[in-house]
Amino acid sequence: MTGESAAARRTGGVPPIRAASAAADRTRRLAALDQAHIWHPFTQMQSWMEEHPLIIERAEGCELIDTEGRRYLDGVSSLWVNVHGHGHPAIDAAIVEQLGRLAHSTFLGLTHPPAIELAARLAALAPGRLERVFFSENGAASVEVALKMAYSYWRHRGEERPTFVRLENAYHGDTIGAVSIGGIDRFHETYRPLLFATAAIPSPYCYRCPLGLSYPSCDLACADVLDEVLTREGGRARRGSSPLRTGTSAGWPTSPGATACCWWSTKWPPASGGRGRCSPASTRGSSPTCCAWPRA
Repeated sequence: MTGESAAARRTGGVPPIRAASAAADRTRRLAALDQAHIWHPFTQMQSWMEEHPLIIERAEGCELIDTEGRRYLDGVSSLWVNVHGHGHPAIDAAIVEQLGRLAHSTFLGLTHPPAIELAARLAALAPGRLERVFFSENGAASVEVALKMAYSYWRHRGEERPTFVRLENAYHGDTIGAVSIGGIDRFHETYRPLLFATAAIPSPYCYRCPLGLSYPSCDLACADVLDEVLTREGGRARRGSSPLRTGTSAGWPTSPGATACCWWSTKWPPASGGRGRCSPASTRGSSPTCCAWPRA
């Protein structure tokens, strides 16, 4: 038998044309199975059924690779969660090492070293009295946990605070609590009967200010809108989640007779000047997840 070509060696000894045909046949088979059995999130399924699904099989660095070997730039980092790239050797090695010891163990009444060590490192980085970590598996679940923490905190203190202040245009996920404190009109129109009551305020969006103002001459007028809502709703607001990105902060449950609230993100408000700076000291005697918003 004569030596195989370089192209055939790259395809495992199979002639390139035949290998490509086999890959295309496999792609079609997988696409048919997908369209028969999978309901994709945030996808118009009628259009999906009429198209040829893009089936990603591998990834390297910043690129996704489909079942026929074509490469695509992963421009959204697999929905913002893969910031270090695919197949990073240090991350892969750590995962393999951990799998060799323990893949999963319940946290109900048990614990394990990686979680303990990670929680301690996070607590050391967190401001003020944020000393404990509650782990959840995704962003929407963490919002649900934060909502229940905030509500149950005040209930355990003998107060009912069921109403949350939320930001317009905000998105936190597609679970019911996350939709309730989000600001996506389509979600609210579709699932309104399932959502709990909230009070909406404009997003602190300097690039396209909903109040038509400009920073810093606006003097943080969006804070005045928040103050008006809190006054109307009955006073103080608390939030039960950790600092989030600008424009995506979670809601805060309101309560009667108080004057402070929490509105914090990693970029907003400004680090100096203006109102609304995070004050770890303000958490004493109250929920350890809150900052202070002093009145003008």
